[in-house]
Amino acid sequence: MKYRYDVITVGGVTEDIFFTVDDYVLIDNKKDPLRQKLLAFEYGSKIGVPDISVAYGGGAANTAVALSRLGLRASIIAEIGDESRGHNIIRNLLTNKVKCNLVEVTRHHQSGVSYILTHTGHDHVVFTHRGANDNLHIDSKRSQMLAKSEWVYITSLTGNWKKILTSVFTKANSIAWNPGRQQLAAGLKVLKPYLSKTDILILNKDEATELVLSHNKISIKPSLINVNFLLKTITPWVKGLVVITNGEKGATAFDGKKFFKQNIIKNKKVIDTTGVGDAFGASVVAGLKLYKGNIASALELAAKNSSSVVGHQGAQNGLIRR
Repeated sequence: MKYRYDVITVGGVTEDIFFTVDDYVLIDNKKDPLRQKLLAFEYGSKIGVPDISVAYGGGAANTAVALSRLGLRASIIAEIGDESRGHNIIRNLLTNKVKCNLVEVTRHHQSGVSYILTHTGHDHVVFTHRGANDNLHIDSKRSQMLAKSEWVYITSLTGNWKKILTSVFTKANSIAWNPGRQQLAAGLKVLKPYLSKTDILILNKDEATELVLSHNKISIKPSLINVNFLLKTITPWVKGLVVITNGEKGATAFDGKKFFKQNIIKNKKVIDTTGVGDAFGASVVAGLKLYKGNIASALELAAKNSSSVVGHQGAQNGLIRR
């Protein structure tokens, strides 16, 4: 069958405003597996912002740009506001050869924006205003296009996300899914019908841990949680491949029979980790298509793209090209 698109991404688009601060405390909180590190400020204090810059992001935009740069025909289902921010978001997507015929303008809401607190060589904290992204929906036109794409890649969703998922899973041919905060908070009982139809599930270790702990039949000590345990627990719930990323420890995939371990490819110049998960997930999907289902090669491509992304400011500036 000849598809109109290789991949359609579904989810958020944002303008990203990056900033640094001149005074904070990083607190270890290892007793809580879901909040292992905390960033603290003196209450009532005034914190300086030495640097500020602007880029583009959002899970659906990041993955669409990554897929397009790797040579795939990518489109995106998203919502923007009718203002300069939204127009700039569209311009950036078109510059990266992402089809935008499925992007709609929500006239009474602002486009999404994220304020990203960064520190060179370290992780980040994201403050997100979803804005128009909360109005995302699947109408008849979008539904028809989903059926004409070989893959659909679902990123973090807000608004009426259950209805969106039901529509996507009804029409899509093959589905890659990186669930967002609201989806994971709903727990396994709500997500299981969708997981059973997911061809590639992509999570980081914290997300995988949250999903496993939401299963009321499982009671385990945090010290016993490791990636292989998580993969073995989650895989029976999923139709296809499960991939878990684990920061500097790399990533591991499990197809139900074999584990595939991929170490990180170090970048001597780590600037910003924003969007690294989106780059990795999109590259896994692209790699499986480009390398005809070879999981190891797909993971290696994902590691290369992730390594390139962290060497640049923003989620998209470092994405590699085919």
